[in-house]
Amino acid sequence: MNNFKSAIRTCIIFLIVLTILSAAIMSAFFIGENYYYQDSRERAELSGTLDFFVCGASHAMRGFRPDILDQELGVNSYNLSCSRQTMQGRYELLNLELNRNPAKTVVLELSYDSMTRNRDEEGPEGDMYMLGKLGGFMPRIKYFFSAIRPKEYGRMYYNYIDNGVNCIKKIIHGTWTNKNTKLEKGYAAYKRDDDELNQDLKKIYHTRSFEETVYEPNVEYLNKIIALCKEKNVQLILVTTPLSKVTVCRYDNLDTFKEWYENVANENGLQYYDFNLIRDKEEKLPDSSAFSDKFHLGNKGAGTFTKMFTDVLNKEAAGEDTSALFYGSYSELESHMTLDK
Repeated sequence: MNNFKSAIRTCIIFLIVLTILSAAIMSAFFIGENYYYQDSRERAELSGTLDFFVCGASHAMRGFRPDILDQELGVNSYNLSCSRQTMQGRYELLNLELNRNPAKTVVLELSYDSMTRNRDEEGPEGDMYMLGKLGGFMPRIKYFFSAIRPKEYGRMYYNYIDNGVNCIKKIIHGTWTNKNTKLEKGYAAYKRDDDELNQDLKKIYHTRSFEETVYEPNVEYLNKIIALCKEKNVQLILVTTPLSKVTVCRYDNLDTFKEWYENVANENGLQYYDFNLIRDKEEKLPDSSAFSDKFHLGNKGAGTFTKMFTDVLNKEAAGEDTSALFYGSYSELESHMTLDK
């Protein structure tokens, strides 16, 4: 019996020591901002001044430049987007920021997979970033238990231990920082070379389809975002950001998603823009210089696209009808598209 009690006591002590040690290691990650998506301090400092938000996944994070939004629209904007951002994550961030800022406009990015991404199947990657993006212990704990599945706890533990160890290495080498220096109001310049942008368009034309099975929690949180913006009297604009010509050519069901979002916009009195369909896209956003990969804009392309976006908004604000600037469908776009690079 004494041996059993001693073993239990040893296990308890071990777990307490492990918990304290793990918390200390993880804290090196959570109290600093050494990963590109950690930006809670800048958002806190700007709290009470922001009136224009962009929110979405990596398409929006790599697509909207706040410096150009501010200059062209006369706003104080912030890009809340993050890689693999779930619809729940978008709602939680918007709920936080709309409650502490005089927001007038929210741009919600909706892509081909915004409604079909299955959180149960894809795992917690986006929520790992989200927990790093949030500031404060209680908001993180609340989000953790609302978004993370018990089967994912081990992966989450490993991820934050690994991040913490990396941050401790930065402390040792004097490169650790408590405030993000990589983002500019949520935007990070992005550029890399991608061989997949060099394709024979005739060979790949309509050879693939995107998944069309809707994941119902995405619809639930989209409706929550719409309701939140209405409650706060905030204008909500739905936007699909540009994809490379390679991608537009390769996939044959992009009209399906356009029709989904048009229906959402029409049912809720919102404006929806699909910038793959703007008529001068191929001229202004060529794959060779505007895109870093087949799905994401590079820094130069992001600047061009953001200016295209603000031009449309300014024309709308002046009372102009901008519908003629866009093709009515992907089918119409493709009838005008050349398949030569």
